[in-house]
Amino acid sequence: MKKGRFILGGYDTFYFFCCFVVAILTAGASTSFAQKFSLDLDTYDGHFSEWTMDGLGGATVLRATIKATRASNHERWTPFLRVEVKTAKESFGLLIHAPQGRLPFQFFAVQRGGSAKREDRFGGTLDLNQSADIELSWAAKGKLIVRIGDHTRELPLSEPILGVQVISGTANFVVQNIEVR
Repeated sequence: MKKGRFILGGYDTFYFFCCFVVAILTAGASTSFAQKFSLDLDTYDGHFSEWTMDGLGGATVLRATIKATRASNHERWTPFLRVEVKTAKESFGLLIHAPQGRLPFQFFAVQRGGSAKREDRFGGTLDLNQSADIELSWAAKGKLIVRIGDHTRELPLSEPILGVQVISGTANFVVQNIEVR
């Protein structure tokens, strides 16, 4: 009888464990795209902060509100924020940058891969403590649509999107209400 109870108990324990693992994994997968969250990227001069989200499932858009609360100068780095999507070989997205370390920040559509880099200036500017809504959409096949405020740029995509990343350097950027869906 002890043997029977032990086996039954073992199956019950194993079944409970499997259900528990499935529940945890399912809960994480189902809520990861439904939640909004914020990042405070307070980065020391000459350094950078990076946040990455891989395994996007069926997500096709990233939306957020950005605000720069501090911009500094460093001998090698000027203040910047990049919000990008990643493929296996390249990254595409939005660069908010203060060339020569002078404000206001300017907007660039950016494509990076290996040693190649393309930056196209577009749109307006962003001053300290001013907010702007951004959107990166890859719903349309073969292109990424980058929006900041009322300004839009399209970039060609040749590979599937594998993840998103936010990178900041020599500044403090607050990225609020981040939504990936």
